[in-house]
Order: sequence, then C-alpha cells, then structure tokens
Amino acid sequence: MDSTEFLNNMNMQKEIWKPVAGYEEFYAVSNLGRVKSLGNDKLRKEKILKPTDNGKGYLQVCLYRDGKGKMFQVHRLVATAFIPNPLGLPEINHKDEDKANNAVSNIEWTSRWYNMHYGTLQERIIKAVEASKYPDFREICLRFASTAEAGRNGYNQGGVAACCRGCYYYEGNNRYKGLFWRFAV
Repeated sequence: MDSTEFLNNMNMQKEIWKPVAGYEEFYAVSNLGRVKSLGNDKLRKEKILKPTDNGKGYLQVCLYRDGKGKMFQVHRLVATAFIPNPLGLPEINHKDEDKANNAVSNIEWTSRWYNMHYGTLQERIIKAVEASKYPDFREICLRFASTAEAGRNGYNQGGVAACCRGCYYYEGNNRYKGLFWRFAV
C-alpha cells in the first residue's frame, strides 16, 4: 500500500484513540496504527510520533516514562489496545503481509505456527542461494535450492541466510566459510 492509498484509507475510517497500557498518562494509540504523545503538561504538546523501521520492516516508536525510553513495535501496541486475546496468543499477524500496515483491521493475534504458515511466507523464504569466492560473483562455486539445503550440506542455514540479506559479517565483507553468499538471481 503506497502513502496515497494509506491516507485515502485513513480518511474513510474514523480514527479511535486508546491509551497505551502502562503509559496511559503520556501516550495513545489509534485503530489506524498511529501513536501520539498526549502532551499533558506545559512543556510538551500533543503530537503524532514518527515511527522508525526496526530493520526487519516493522514500525517501532520510543515511549518515555520517568525519563527512560523504551522501544515498542506499533503493531503490538495496536493489538494490545484494540484486540482481545483471551487465548493468550503470542504473535501478531499482518493479514496483508505488509509489516508497516498496523491498522487494527489488518492485524490479528495468532500462534507461532499459524504466523509462520500464513500467506506467502513459505514461498518467500524458500529461495535458491549461491556462493562465490569473489564479491562480484563472477564465478559461482556453489548453488543450493534453499538455505535449508545449504544447512544439510555443512553450512549454517542462519549464517547463509544472514549473508544473503547483507547483515552477517562473520568473516568480514559479508563472507561465511570463506565464500560470499547471495540469493540466486
């Protein structure tokens, strides 16, 4: 969903605000997935907080109480405020698979198993990987159908996946076991 669609969608729905649990005097969260400071003193004015990406696509905000800040994922704040969880389910699923769409209509409490098998996740995580001795991949020396197959062949599945995402520097320069890794193109 692009920003224009999001704004049009917001204009069609009535925004409802509820206090953030544990921060009731200071912050509120809306059914549209926004968080605001309440500005209930002379120094602070009410304002919508600008969330940041946590590096995995989820939006988060920093909430302050007693001079100490703590990061919270926006989808968890929305779910806690608006969606009952009588079964005590631990995870929150984004129905449209857009981690930035935290509207209450798009999220649901769920089990780990359900969340891991929802939508296209399995198709997205099963990607071929390849390795090269060269950072420009001019010569491919290994190719596996998935990170799981690499794991069955003596390579750490998580290490290979992290290298492919560009966030694993075990040996420097995004290498693992002397090789550069990437998702196959």
